[in-house]
Amino acid sequence: EKVWAESLARFEEYVESEGRERHRYRSAEVRAGLESLLQGMTQAGPVALVLEDLQLARPELLDLVEDLLHRNHELRLLVLCPARDELLEVRPDWGGGIPDSVTLRLDPLQRDDATELAMMAGEALDEPTALRIAERAGGNPFFIIETTGMLLQRHEAHDTGASHEHLLPPTVQAVVASRIDHLSEESKDLVRKASVFARSTFSDWELSLITEPKPD
Repeated sequence: EKVWAESLARFEEYVESEGRERHRYRSAEVRAGLESLLQGMTQAGPVALVLEDLQLARPELLDLVEDLLHRNHELRLLVLCPARDELLEVRPDWGGGIPDSVTLRLDPLQRDDATELAMMAGEALDEPTALRIAERAGGNPFFIIETTGMLLQRHEAHDTGASHEHLLPPTVQAVVASRIDHLSEESKDLVRKASVFARSTFSDWELSLITEPKPD
């Protein structure tokens, strides 16, 4: 997994840093390297490869993934590409011509399913509280799991038997903000520095530029 991630990172670096003519040849080298890597990995057994947040990927990376799968459809390889709807708004036909490809759209959870998920995520959670979580979550599994985890943390309401409803955050952003509030001061400082990135993902070396600034 580390080798694959590093290879993809190098490919994106070439796309961004090289000139048009030069990075065309560099990209071909990376494509050949990734193809050899996949072929070698699948010789040892079936491989499941997950590429998250592909709506943020550059067109060149999307082309790379499509090309690799078209050329290597015989490999024992399962590729999962979770992405938001924006990907198909920009590339509506992406992945559609790959043999055995399937596109699944995950709709928001219904209230009963959301309540059941909250109950399963928090065994000590009472049903009325689970229902309130489901009603506020809008069918978002992340919101349900994170909110349930917050409520299971020890606090005074557990000792007094008071209703937990006042502890339910109103939005996913509030859940994330609450998680950040519980971090150490060092971790909070790291999050603040990372917030300068406009996109939601970035590499370790990019983060090092702002956490460990080098003198001029």
